[in-house]
Amino acid sequence: MLIPQAPTHAMVAGMPAETGLYANLYGLTVYCMFGTSDTLSVAPVAVVSLMTAAPLAKLELRGVIQYTSAITQQ
Repeated sequence: MLIPQAPTHAMVAGMPAETGLYANLYGLTVYCMFGTSDTLSVAPVAVVSLMTAAPLAKLELRGVIQYTSAITQQ
């Protein structure tokens, strides 16, 4: 189920499709190591993609490096 969802949500957020897969793998791996619930679903959701895309669209960024640095800066 995550294979079609992750790239689609990444594209909604304005990122290349493969970043959705990488982010998904990273999140699942970290949760497997440190998570405490056996029944919690850890997956991307469209709301997070839309909330990320809205402010990034106003910045007129070009390329994956600029998007990634904008997301990681606080």
